[in-house]
Amino acid sequence: GSEMCIRDSLKAMLDEDSELVTVYYGSDVTAEDAEALTAKLQESCPDVEIELQEGGQPIYYYLISVE
Repeated sequence: GSEMCIRDSLKAMLDEDSELVTVYYGSDVTAEDAEALTAKLQESCPDVEIELQEGGQPIYYYLISVE
């Protein structure tokens, strides 16, 4: 589902210099769902730090920033 899509997108965004991933979750997403997604992303991308922020944005469930 959308989780795999997000995970694949994230892996495509990462390179060897990536250190921090911030996931902003939207107004239609519960904190529990966002935390569960973040845990799964952290499992599949153990080399980066993933932090979760309440973005509160409409329309987009998740916005992902990679530094």
